[in-house]
Amino acid sequence: MADKKQSSTILNLLLIIFGALFLLEGVVGVLASFGILMPAWLLSSLAATVEAQALLGGAAFMTTALGIWALICGIAMFFEEEWAMGQALVILSLIAINSIVATVGAFTHPPIVWSSIPFWINIVAAILSVIGFIYLLITSKRYH
Repeated sequence: MADKKQSSTILNLLLIIFGALFLLEGVVGVLASFGILMPAWLLSSLAATVEAQALLGGAAFMTTALGIWALICGIAMFFEEEWAMGQALVILSLIAINSIVATVGAFTHPPIVWSSIPFWINIVAAILSVIGFIYLLITSKRYH
């Protein structure tokens, strides 16, 4: 069996970090959609009121699932699994879509909460997931 080149440690770690952050954001959204009050700094960063949080229930479940799969993918990428490369392409594209939509939404519905942690997570995730997706496409031959 031919030796495979080592995958990008930075990309693997980014997938794990994105997974953890999206999982946390998703769990907070799910809990808030069930009326479980979160600290004010979390609620103000996701929406203005608990009622608005309840509307995020479906998106919160999606964000939670995305976080779980990003964690699994990031860990599997360290083991050079070919399926993990395919999954990483899907996960990075979904992270990009979710983050870009959230970022555009934040800019088009003022006021912008510059101190919001999820706001910055989405901006960074949007940029890095697009870069990671392109990088993975360019280096995909190492997984075949």
